[in-house]
Amino acid sequence: MVRQISSCSTFSEYEEMSRSGRSIVIKPFVRYALNRLEKRTGATHVDMPISYDIDTVAKEYQDLSDFLGEDLSEKIKDDRSLCEQAIHYAREEVADVPVFVSDSATVFPLSLAVALLKYGFRVARVYLSEVVGPDQKYADILLNEYPQVEIIQGDHPDSVSRSETETIALAVGEEAAYLSNARYVADISSDEGLLGYQGIRILMDTMRLAMKEKADIRKLIDEYGGIV
Repeated sequence: MVRQISSCSTFSEYEEMSRSGRSIVIKPFVRYALNRLEKRTGATHVDMPISYDIDTVAKEYQDLSDFLGEDLSEKIKDDRSLCEQAIHYAREEVADVPVFVSDSATVFPLSLAVALLKYGFRVARVYLSEVVGPDQKYADILLNEYPQVEIIQGDHPDSVSRSETETIALAVGEEAAYLSNARYVADISSDEGLLGYQGIRILMDTMRLAMKEKADIRKLIDEYGGIV
């Protein structure tokens, strides 16, 4: 059984979750707590950080299989091909429209940008407040292999001004949508519910469907909890 704290609606369910002997690390800020928990209780964990790179996800599933001592290949045998199909259809729909990524969509925006470039998307810009540890290597990849991609500190008053005219682009995340005034918006927030092959498929489907109509950015920002 897989348990997560957001699914606990009662204290007894929370206590039941506390008896778990294994954990999966999907975001870096929980690692310190899990390291302490392992010292205190012997509960072990495996790193499976959020990734939208299909090859990285395949390796993470192998790591999870080794961690659990269970062969998961049969359970996920069709997932990679479904993922590849979703990437293909999204790439066809987006075509050469520039893509802007922001850290309101994911804790690892640079990793996401590199994955999208790998799939053939025209990533033009990344907005972020800071580079989170594991994302640093992707900053180096962008700087060295994709120097045309702009990396913008989204909360710096001297480096950002909102575009007053509409930009023909696809924004992934609300911050990129607002700052660029993009016509199309993939409404993804904080990697919510996006993990493994399923996460890639949801992202691709969201990007593909976003191209169908002009976004209402004010409505999206209001739903996100921002102030325009």
